[in-house]
Amino acid sequence: MGNMNYSYATAFGTFTLKYESQDKSLRPYDAADEYLLNLISKEFELPHKILIVNDRCGALSLPLADQTICHINDSLMELEDTAENLSVHGMKAIPAASVFDSFPRDPDMVVIKIPKSLDHFRFQLEKLKSRIQRDSVIMAAGMSRYLPDSYYSCFSEELQDCSYSRIEKKARYYRGLLKPASLDLALSDKGQTQDRILPPASFDFEGREYRSYPGVFSMSKVDPGSRFLLENMPDLPVPNLIVDPGCGSGVLGLEALQRWPEARLIATDDSAPAIESTRYNARSLGREEQTEVIQTRILRGIPEGSADLVICNPPFHRGHTISMETGIAFIRESAAVLREGGYFALVVNRTLGYSNFLKDKFQRVNILKQNSKYSLILCRK
Repeated sequence: MGNMNYSYATAFGTFTLKYESQDKSLRPYDAADEYLLNLISKEFELPHKILIVNDRCGALSLPLADQTICHINDSLMELEDTAENLSVHGMKAIPAASVFDSFPRDPDMVVIKIPKSLDHFRFQLEKLKSRIQRDSVIMAAGMSRYLPDSYYSCFSEELQDCSYSRIEKKARYYRGLLKPASLDLALSDKGQTQDRILPPASFDFEGREYRSYPGVFSMSKVDPGSRFLLENMPDLPVPNLIVDPGCGSGVLGLEALQRWPEARLIATDDSAPAIESTRYNARSLGREEQTEVIQTRILRGIPEGSADLVICNPPFHRGHTISMETGIAFIRESAAVLREGGYFALVVNRTLGYSNFLKDKFQRVNILKQNSKYSLILCRK
């Protein structure tokens, strides 16, 4: 994709963020970050022990680096980009974790960029409540057009003494107090959190149950694009290695194993909830031994020329922003990991213009089937 730089001024100084994109609409700092930083600088006497949740590229972590004790993010990319930007500025590394990992239990303040999914927001708040063992101020902010009343209802149900701000520059914040949960509920005998609970959402496909954690795309059903691909998957030579990038709940790759039960599967995703969901589903379907689940950026670390089949429903959003750049990156990296003669089966929204890019990467590109919304495309390297 290439890198871009974004400079921004705050009450704590001016910073420059490097981020992997050439799409200027994907800037890593917005009015919600500004709102939070201004509020913290005016109303709170620092230093504090701060947990930052869902930061993007370090937009919050850099200004608050001296006070931050952990950056919690379910996106590996955001954790890595934040760490890189801290290093570029000569700042100390901040401990990083996903919501499934252990993290400090005694922050004075938790600063949250509100995630895209309401279910994911609730899940993160519940995890924070189960971990934190002292009274902590919670500040959560986002762009107001993405915050219907249900988001504040969720926030006020989980926390105490809640309030919300007026809208400034199209951003809004929530403020509340987290009271610690019972120690018996929060911790095991060894003091470790017990996170690998049963994923709460479930759906059925061809008589097989899949389950997903909040934060996974289409967590409670097979999304229409993936269903269209699975129901129209062509007959292909038996693959040795199948790769499912952006695996989500794992339904594409694990259903491919139902068709080719002797194959191996590598499923990848940037998202911790997706990785945990796919691992759970591989175990529950009896496919754990032949499935490797890797948290990575698209297909980073997968050997080039190693796969016989890549099966994919590439995303075309980053957060709330539509960006073909993400889908193109999936296509480029899928082509790289395929062996000569290997196949790439993907489903795409018909409005997205991937045709020329696919023809540059593959010897053959065939549209196998279309409906009013989706195209099923089979490519051969």
